[in-house]
Amino acid sequence: MAAETDGHEALLTLVALGYTTGIVPGLVLQHSGLRTRLRQVTASSVPDRLAIGVCIRRADVHRPLVAAAWAATQAGRADRFAQL
Repeated sequence: MAAETDGHEALLTLVALGYTTGIVPGLVLQHSGLRTRLRQVTASSVPDRLAIGVCIRRADVHRPLVAAAWAATQAGRADRFAQL
C-alpha cells in the first residue's frame, strides 16, 4: 500500500500515528513539532542506484502539470516508461 500526502508535516503525522514510515529532509524533521514523537534512523549506506517508476493515467495527461511531468520522464527514456 502506498499513500501520498500534501506535505511533509502530513507525512510526519502519519508516521507519528504509527501508520507508516517516511523519508523527509532533515531540516523538516528538526523543525517539526512532532520530532519528539519520532525516531530518526540513519542509513548505514546509500544505495548505488534508485529506480523510480512513474505511472500516469491517460485521462490526466492533458492536465498541464501532469503533461510537463510526463514529458520530463520521457526525455531519452521512452523504452522504460509506459502510459497507463
